[in-house]
Amino acid sequence: MAVVDRSSRTGAELPALRCDTHTHVFGPQQLYSMNPMRHYTPHQASVQALRQHLQAIGMQRVVLVQPSVYGSDTQCLQDALAELGDSARGVAVAPREVSEAQLHVWHAAGVRAIRVNLQSSGNEDVASACNELSYWSERVCHLGWSIQLYMAYPVLQAVSTHLSRLPGSFVLDHFAMVPFPATASQDDGLLLRLAESGRIFVKLSAPYRLAEAQWACAWARHLVSHAPQGVLWGSDWPHTARDAGVPALEPSQFRTVPTQTIQQDIGRWLMDEDEQQQVLVKNPARLFGWVSD
Repeated sequence: MAVVDRSSRTGAELPALRCDTHTHVFGPQQLYSMNPMRHYTPHQASVQALRQHLQAIGMQRVVLVQPSVYGSDTQCLQDALAELGDSARGVAVAPREVSEAQLHVWHAAGVRAIRVNLQSSGNEDVASACNELSYWSERVCHLGWSIQLYMAYPVLQAVSTHLSRLPGSFVLDHFAMVPFPATASQDDGLLLRLAESGRIFVKLSAPYRLAEAQWACAWARHLVSHAPQGVLWGSDWPHTARDAGVPALEPSQFRTVPTQTIQQDIGRWLMDEDEQQQVLVKNPARLFGWVSD
């Protein structure tokens, strides 16, 4: 099939059952308490607003990721999953002492992954990272869940061999935090080797979280053209940020990311129907427990 630039395609022309694999919902603070040690405070982002976002970009399925501001309190996540129904899956943050019974409750609610977030806390201790990976792999692998990792790229480099030996599936958030502006041709091949495994996924999301966002397309094309079976896509809606000079416990505005920009990214990163079908439909369906057709 000839590769065609689809950057101007509308959402309706994308393959059916496509999925945004990285979003967040923030409920009213009077109903959902935030972690007093949080690093930022978002405004409300409701399920209704999420639905509008998904409709605007042409997505029919969604994955809700537990944001750091809620710590391990998953009530907002569970309520949103209940409202969205089978079109949604969740990624939870859990304390180590979480019971097996609670994991099964979350599974029934639509949770299909655990998030290990070392980046938000600035934890770059390699031994700690390896310990977390081993622990959660043992805890959730039997449920068919994946483990979603948000960590600095040097930490990923250090734990990659250990990660490759563990059972289960893993997702590397936000381009695996690869250090831009290095180009794909300057990479040591790590991300591609991981993605080629078919069980370690690089998520194309939030290029604005990296040093030089203009390199995102080159990295996306490098990964998708060589290992589409190991790539996911996510919008990172509602694009959280902490305003300069604003204290962590005071609300910050979300980033402004136009719908057109998101659609253009999809078209430039996933350039033909086969790539879009693999990354937007098949990979999320397999990883999060949907039927793909």
